[in-house]
Amino acid sequence: MKRGERLLNSAIVILAAVAVSAMLATGWRLFGLRQELSESRQAASRNEEQATRSILVRTSLPVNRKLQLCNRTNAEVRVIALAASYWAQDGKLKQFNSAEEEWHEWTLGPGETKTMRFEGERGEEWDGSAIFYAAEVQRADGGKSIIAGTSDSLESGCVAVVKE
Repeated sequence: MKRGERLLNSAIVILAAVAVSAMLATGWRLFGLRQELSESRQAASRNEEQATRSILVRTSLPVNRKLQLCNRTNAEVRVIALAASYWAQDGKLKQFNSAEEEWHEWTLGPGETKTMRFEGERGEEWDGSAIFYAAEVQRADGGKSIIAGTSDSLESGCVAVVKE
C-alpha cells in the first residue's frame, strides 16, 4: 500500500473513532438528561402536593369525613333532604344533593346510627364523604329540623339528628 493510501485509511479510522465516541458521549448525556427530567418531574409532583396541603391548611378547609347521623329518639325519623360538599378522589371539590337524585330519602330507626351514602341507578355514587353538609330531618310527629356543619363536627363520630 502506498503511503498516501495508508494516511487516508488512518484518517478514516480516526474520524470513525471520533464519530463513534461523539455518538456514545451524546447518548450518555441523553440518558443523564432523561434521568434528570424524571427526577425533576417527581420533585414537581411533591412540590404540588405540598402546595395543595399548604393551601388547605391556610384556608382552614376541613378534611373529608364520613357523614354519620344518629337518631336519639324512640321513633323513626326520615332525612328528607341532604347536601354535602366533599373532596373527590381526583382532588376536585364536588357536591352531592339529594334534590338532584329525585329527593332520595334515608330512614333511621330508633337509636340507629347510619352513614349517609348514595348509589344511584345510573351509576352515580356518593360514599358519604363530607366537608360541609346540611340536612332536613322529619320527625315522627311531623316536625322538621335542619342540621348543618363541617366535617370538624364529625370528628367524634355521628351528628345527632333529633334529641328528645
